[in-house]
Amino acid sequence: MKQKKRKLDLEAPLENQLKGILQGIPKLDVQTAREFLQLLHADDKHTGRGTGHKRKQLFPEALATMQPYPLDVAHPRRQMWMVSLPALLQRKVDSCALFRECFRQALQKRRNHLEVLIYWDEAVPGNPLSPDLARKSALWYVGFPDFPVVFLDTCWLTLACCRTEDLQQTEEGYCKAMTKMLRALVNEVKDGFAITFGEDAELVCIRKISFLADGDGIRACTGSKGASGKKCCFRCTNVLSGNHIAVPGHEHISSHAVENFEASSIATICSIATYLRGIHVASARAKAETMLGWKAAALQESFLLDPDLKSWIGLSDILYDPMHCFVSSGIVSRK
Repeated sequence: MKQKKRKLDLEAPLENQLKGILQGIPKLDVQTAREFLQLLHADDKHTGRGTGHKRKQLFPEALATMQPYPLDVAHPRRQMWMVSLPALLQRKVDSCALFRECFRQALQKRRNHLEVLIYWDEAVPGNPLSPDLARKSALWYVGFPDFPVVFLDTCWLTLACCRTEDLQQTEEGYCKAMTKMLRALVNEVKDGFAITFGEDAELVCIRKISFLADGDGIRACTGSKGASGKKCCFRCTNVLSGNHIAVPGHEHISSHAVENFEASSIATICSIATYLRGIHVASARAKAETMLGWKAAALQESFLLDPDLKSWIGLSDILYDPMHCFVSSGIVSRK
């Protein structure tokens, strides 16, 4: 009987292509099939689709606690992936002696009420000499400032991840992802959770959440315009940038008289959001956004306006990455 020809789907995951080759040529061994597949895709850029391992074999600890969170109901495949913090902490405590001791000391120091520090940044995995920007992703890391050691990578955990492409294709995707991540985190930790140390157990309570990022990260995740706005500092109401040097009642960003800087508040930002929402002419709204330093659409999705998060994180809990502050000559870029 003549065997029916099968067409190999080159757009399918590599694992499915490998299975198709083995099914189409039963006498072919696995090693030869893999070599054939490598030659077939020799000119392709690798995008993380491996044939040698499954995700559950590569990341057994993290995958067991990971859940997808859709960014947009209309596009369910645009997802942010996030792990359960209590479950991940328990696995880390069980597997890393240094982390276990740091966590125990932090609990003793703060009487079981810890601060969670969220760090955000984007990265391109793979070969740095030949980056594949299609793999660029936004990552949320979690650490604890109360740890006696905070500068070691083993003291930080990857909490969530989302493809940059998905964030950019989703309307206000950065702010939406940040808000969804914080909501999910608060829902898990708001009532406390237990961590076991051998035969002992401790009830862990999270007292506050802080957010650390560079200038671009803070602008993307909060809705602030940053240096592109006349009011360039999201934490102040009277600080101006550009050529606005001698405006009565205001200070320039280069001023050393920080005692004259007036702190903003969530109530002020809510008023700004209400004002921007009432402007229906696009050009007038864009001008108001520049003057006030906030983007109307992004601000509506920002965690700063979420009533369920206001007791957990506020303006004073948003921190600039000090490395970027020093290297970039301050929080506002100079042109």
